[in-house]
Amino acid sequence: MKDISESMQLFLTTEQELLTQIKHGLGSSQNRVSLVNSTVLAIQLETKDLQNLVWSICDFIPQGRWGSVRCCTEPSNQQPTHGQLMRSESLDLVRKKVDAVWLEEIIREGRLITYFQPIVSNQTPYKVFAYECLIRGVSKDQQLIAPRQLFSAARGSGKMGQLDHAARLKCIETAKTLNIGVNIFIKLNPNFISDSLHDLAETMEAVVESRVDPNRFVFEVVESEEISDVGKLHQILNYCRKTGCRVALDDVGAGYNSLNNLPEVLPDFIKLGMELARDVHKDYYKSRIAGKLLELARELKLGAIMEGIETLETWNWVREHGADYSQGFLFAKPAAIPPRPKISPKICPKIPSNRSTLSSSQP
Repeated sequence: MKDISESMQLFLTTEQELLTQIKHGLGSSQNRVSLVNSTVLAIQLETKDLQNLVWSICDFIPQGRWGSVRCCTEPSNQQPTHGQLMRSESLDLVRKKVDAVWLEEIIREGRLITYFQPIVSNQTPYKVFAYECLIRGVSKDQQLIAPRQLFSAARGSGKMGQLDHAARLKCIETAKTLNIGVNIFIKLNPNFISDSLHDLAETMEAVVESRVDPNRFVFEVVESEEISDVGKLHQILNYCRKTGCRVALDDVGAGYNSLNNLPEVLPDFIKLGMELARDVHKDYYKSRIAGKLLELARELKLGAIMEGIETLETWNWVREHGADYSQGFLFAKPAAIPPRPKISPKICPKIPSNRSTLSSSQP
């Protein structure tokens, strides 16, 4: 897309049915929308509103059809020629470009903040065993940007490595500033570490410079992404451990690669994901899978953390079946100021006596 002035027009061209759908979706917006002809839509707007407008248009139509919508921009008093429309860019490409600019601004201007969610020991859940660091963004008007929006923009614009790196550094910096006195879990995606490991080296330098005991940093290898280079993975994990940090395998049980990666990662902790935790106390298949994974963790002497604990029933099942630690809304929601667990010692139930048995629920 060409350079644009403060006031501009965005022109869209596609099949009539899709164009009508977009026009209807934008009907309640403040942008001035008009049909140039049956296949061209003109939208007048300010440059600063381009990204939100593109996001809105993408919400109105299926992602698989973004490529069939062509876009070009012109000053507010001009219209594109037929040739310019023919050379226009797809909506998919335009979204990637505006997302890249938006994300780079957030990182460059330091508009990332760390949220913390406690991980508690199931023996003493009113105490914090660790905090998981979660990244959020801040818009120019000081509104919170959800991680889903940040990482969606990063994936679409090819900026995952840049965001992943900036997030790790921000988490370490914030943990140091707030003098977090417990273990600190930080996500690490091996697929987005550079081949030179330069960005990982910066992460480990930040750990050392924080003057926090490196053993308190636990880097979570993100299991939801397929690990494509096992040799590189070993380099990354060796680098972390050489610095004195520990390693967790995230989202175990969420995919086929979970168990395959256990001998590759040799983690200090495994984290069983939210989807596995949800209704585990009344879902026979989930209870069997989760129970076997917890049994395996005990045999391998790994710390087992169950994520997504939202109800007492789920938590009781988790404690009964031998998970060492729990994390979820039952204890606290993520917050910029590290929250304390909501479980009081006075109301903390005892661990059931039959903790080694599996659920007897039937399908």
